[in-house]
Amino acid sequence: ASRWQFCIYDLPIITIAIVFLMKDCQREAPAAPELAALGIAFLLPLLFPTVVFPVGPVIYALLGAVIVWRVRWW
Repeated sequence: ASRWQFCIYDLPIITIAIVFLMKDCQREAPAAPELAALGIAFLLPLLFPTVVFPVGPVIYALLGAVIVWRVRWW
């Protein structure tokens, strides 16, 4: 069994979060750290087969940081 079969279920949750955050970024211009975090969170799942550490927690931490950043300035 490949590693994709066990962790691919995280991608829809990550995608929904990124879509909502990008929609919010259209309403209010994002800061550079937000764009960097969203870009990394978007691209990191593509690197999943090549890295040796679990990328899910890193992605969730990045998205959580962006959410906290946006709520703080809201």
